Amino acid sequence: MLARFAVGAAFCRLGPGALVALCCATGLTPTIASRRPAMPVAASAAAMPEGRELPRIWRWARDRQIREVRLAPDASCIAVLTVAPPSANPPDLTIVVIDAADGRPRWESPLPRDTGWARALAAAPGCRWVVMGTAPERAERGVSTRLLTIGPSGVRTLAELNGVVESVSVSPQGDAIAAGLDYAADEVNVQLLAPDGRVRWRRAVSTYRTPQVSFSRDGGFVIVTRWFGVGVLSARDGRCAWGAPGDADSAAGDLWRSIDASDDVQWFAAHYAPMHGPQGGSTGLLRADGTAAWRRGPYWEPDAIVAPDGSFAVIAGAEMSEPSEPEAPDVRWRVIDRAGRLLAERPAGGRLLFVSANRDLIVAQDENAHALLVFDRALMIVARAPLARPVWSRAAGLVVGYGVDGARGLDTIDAYRLPRNGAPPVGAQK
Repeated sequence: MLARFAVGAAFCRLGPGALVALCCATGLTPTIASRRPAMPVAASAAAMPEGRELPRIWRWARDRQIREVRLAPDASCIAVLTVAPPSANPPDLTIVVIDAADGRPRWESPLPRDTGWARALAAAPGCRWVVMGTAPERAERGVSTRLLTIGPSGVRTLAELNGVVESVSVSPQGDAIAAGLDYAADEVNVQLLAPDGRVRWRRAVSTYRTPQVSFSRDGGFVIVTRWFGVGVLSARDGRCAWGAPGDADSAAGDLWRSIDASDDVQWFAAHYAPMHGPQGGSTGLLRADGTAAWRRGPYWEPDAIVAPDGSFAVIAGAEMSEPSEPEAPDVRWRVIDRAGRLLAERPAGGRLLFVSANRDLIVAQDENAHALLVFDRALMIVARAPLARPVWSRAAGLVVGYGVDGARGLDTIDAYRLPRNGAPPVGAQK
């Protein structure tokens, strides 16, 4: 999600005042031809088969409202935040950990009544413990957040942080916790902590707030994305490998609002759209230093995901001839390789989620129909499943979603595995 790099030290700062020296590399943006490459494209949506039903491997049901669901980094288990009754103030919260293989509960722990409002949730590998950020109901500048760790033996306060934790992530090794903060009085909005609560580093990322943080697959980087800028930080010391603002008023080079990283953190699919007003923006494939291999746009409602090895990106958007909303937006998906060649195209089939570990499948969600959709690289649909609010592990090929069984009056979690090389997925419905 980046191309030119004149963005520099304005993006990443060592806490209040001090700057990380020019944390973004500079370079030239390759010229992108305006004419679409003459490449074969996929069939239209109307001519495409419906795809077979993806079998559910298990269902977990609860007579409490499911508020959050998070997979552990190793995809062995799932942390679930439940609340009953939903209207209570403060709510009655419980953490439940279930096995990702069969949906059976492993352990659960009720939270104290003074826990406050849950803001973010993540699980350690194997769900040995779960970390959660809480805050007062009213979030505003200067409030503090408690970071809790929850395990089979109970709950303890890990740290008190300035600001409101809006996102939290545990490293694949379980040796670090990244927290993205909002409303921080000192503008430090990304912190890395040890599992015992010691702060390893603190950074002010961009000039805005609400960063969403996650670890790279090897745990070596913290990836910051969403809303007001993107960036890649070293998990060891917090130094900025590169970053870009997401503010249309910035004069610091290209703008990107979201990035999707390859497994080796050498390639990034990126997109930008304004926070307000007409949703015209752009997409791109970025190299390891944040410079663009190619860019596409302007598009209406852009989006982008990358293959795990960075060999191609899937982008979404409707071409725009003028800055206002198109009268009848033709939002399309395009599969484009590293060299900028168009490999496949079709009308958009939903919201892009991820590319499978073997690079053969593209997974999306039809938010209107609450359906998970699986396509091949030619953008032909191969499978579908009824699923809302998906959470996934690319490495494990596992997708879980949570919703409501209206007939039984229960909240549910359903789990599905992706098909492999076009073969039916393993697992019987339970």
